[in-house]
Amino acid sequence: TLFDILCSFYGALFFFLSFSTAFPESFSLSPDSAIYPLFAWIPGKVVGWLSYFVFESSSLLIILFWAFVASITKPESAKKGYAMIVSCIQIGTISGPAIVTNFAPVIGSPILVGFGGLLVVSVPFIVRYYMRVIPQESIGDENSGKKKPKTGFFEGLKLIVTKPYVLGILVVSTVYEIIATVLEFQMNMIAKDVFPTRDLFAVFSGKYGMSVNAMALVFAMLGTSFFMRRFGLKFCLIVYPVTIALVLFGLLGVNSAGADNTQIMWS
Repeated sequence: TLFDILCSFYGALFFFLSFSTAFPESFSLSPDSAIYPLFAWIPGKVVGWLSYFVFESSSLLIILFWAFVASITKPESAKKGYAMIVSCIQIGTISGPAIVTNFAPVIGSPILVGFGGLLVVSVPFIVRYYMRVIPQESIGDENSGKKKPKTGFFEGLKLIVTKPYVLGILVVSTVYEIIATVLEFQMNMIAKDVFPTRDLFAVFSGKYGMSVNAMALVFAMLGTSFFMRRFGLKFCLIVYPVTIALVLFGLLGVNSAGADNTQIMWS
């Protein structure tokens, strides 16, 4: 049911974005409008803010997917299957930007956004097909015969407060997201000057997405298990924020060395 609701909601938003990016002047407030003074202090355009909201909040679909997978997968199956799922996800995150890179200058960004909407609304049908093909008893909880204790709305918050391990993951991932958001914003602002048109900017974003996700795929397939076996979990958890800090100092060095906008952008 959640897949039906969220995918319909975000599918409709993607289709609306496709239309509004094709005709942005239809969604711009005129300076002569009576309500213009109320919104004049907000930078940018309504379509830009809506795009940001849709793309950032649609990560709820990814969270929902993992919750669905976790609820129907036994631990022994998860150990074998999660790595394959992540690899398939990375293939998707490479092929998506590749499509944008090659087709944005040809067919334009609005059609690509509409294509994204079609992919989103197809998800509930794929989930239904999956549930019909895979027998329920083979994916159910091995303790399904026992009565499960109820979990409250704040169960996740309770785990964060009571489990230092979970709290540590929260801190590391949250700090990383803040840093990544700031850096990505800076990169996009510079890229907007280097690539002034919308479709050229889309091509740059596509190349950036392909590069990052190709590297993530290689590391997921070859590096993650090796580092875990060789150095252990504690080392891997600690080296993650340390690496982020080194990257930040590296970017600061590039900027201090007098690099131009294009060099800073790619760095």
